[in-house]
Amino acid sequence: MKQFEFNYSKKFYCIADKCKHNCCKGWQIAVDKKTACKYLQFANTDQRFKNCLDGQFFKMENNSCPFLDGDNLCHVIKNYGDKSLSKTCKTHPRFKSFFSNRTETGLGLYCEQAGRIILSSKPKMKPVLVKDDFKKRAIVGFERKVFAFRKKALLIAQDRTLTIENRLLLLEQLANIDLKKNSFNKWLEIFSSLDKLSVNQFTFNQVEKNENFAPIIIGFDREAEQLLSYLIFRHISRAIDLLDLRVRLAFVILSFKMINHIFILSKEQSLENLVEVCRFYSSEIETSDDNIYCLLDEIESLISFI
Repeated sequence: MKQFEFNYSKKFYCIADKCKHNCCKGWQIAVDKKTACKYLQFANTDQRFKNCLDGQFFKMENNSCPFLDGDNLCHVIKNYGDKSLSKTCKTHPRFKSFFSNRTETGLGLYCEQAGRIILSSKPKMKPVLVKDDFKKRAIVGFERKVFAFRKKALLIAQDRTLTIENRLLLLEQLANIDLKKNSFNKWLEIFSSLDKLSVNQFTFNQVEKNENFAPIIIGFDREAEQLLSYLIFRHISRAIDLLDLRVRLAFVILSFKMINHIFILSKEQSLENLVEVCRFYSSEIETSDDNIYCLLDEIESLISFI
């Protein structure tokens, strides 16, 4: 099995107590059985591990992980090392795309430090081979179509001879789904109806109503390209059939336009603010399969089958 990581991945490191949106707060943190057994053993000598679990999750205290110390650092890491972390904590903020002959590991934009690295990266985003067991495995038939479609979308998204606006127009032609059948206000209504997942102070309900999406970002071409590339790699890779390829590309375009809209109408147009808007969007949408599928279903309903 070949293992790929994206070319920005090696730059990532956790900024721990310097993080404005600590990943140990505001989430349900799952605990695998192996780690749960280990923590029960630790409880014999460390009071912090007694009654730390609530079923398959950590028992949150004031909406925080029970091992988050007052200095915003992890008690487990400080006293027992990284190897004692649960699988969830070890892998965050990574996501994986699985194929018959390879896996691709990327970083999610719901982590602010990952967002800074991804959006400020200069080279075109691409997966890089990091491990290979040299065992030949056949590519499943439909996966070839996924890779081919994804390649077409990326060639457009990463074409630096075109403006971001023109790249989006070409991507819309490739998806062949008219997102404008819904006004911006209709899309905003749909986003506002989705499950709220985190302790974000900002919500979709606070976005000002408008008939149309805001114009495309000016002066942030590199960041816009990396955002588009990230969305393409993360979401098109999960397509299950030809229709799903188009729907997921339309979801990529919709996601980009919503992030762009919130960013454009914000008071501060800077890299840090774009990172924050992407973090908000990703934490509310990308961390929930239910929210994603709700949007995918709405996009599919726009297709006219004649």
